[in-house]
Amino acid sequence: YKPETPKSGNVASQHPAAQAGEKRPLPRPVGGTADIIAGYDAVVFGISKDVFVRMPEVIEWTSAVDNLQLKVKDEVRTGAGKVKIKLRGRGELRLPPDSHFVLAAMDEKAEKVTVELKSGRIWNNITPGSGLIDYTVKTPDLVAGVRGSPASAFGHLPRWESACLC
Repeated sequence: YKPETPKSGNVASQHPAAQAGEKRPLPRPVGGTADIIAGYDAVVFGISKDVFVRMPEVIEWTSAVDNLQLKVKDEVRTGAGKVKIKLRGRGELRLPPDSHFVLAAMDEKAEKVTVELKSGRIWNNITPGSGLIDYTVKTPDLVAGVRGSPASAFGHLPRWESACLC
């Protein structure tokens, strides 16, 4: 897998509209805290250096900002930076530098969650909340899942050379 854009640099500033001096609005709301706003599935926070987001309705990657709300099918990519992502009612993920993640699926009650790691590494700390959970991490080479109890999982590509479901 090769990223579609450079791993570092402000991708949003490379868009012709941005080069012409236009300010591009963020495609999702930004909250005042790292809490998830009703109607959204996750929030990015703890951004360090280059972190970018892409939503299905927007072709370009956009520089991420703390407390930006996410929905299913949104993507997050780190360049030289790193980021934390809080999932609705289910704990958090951490993406270190040079990683690319998609929030692939989440049901209404956040009882069934699927994340996809397209490249790089991911750390997951998932809690069961008020009920059982079916949590899946997909990579190009492996699918790892946890059902029922709190879990932490981490691993990295290109081959899931190390994985821990604890």
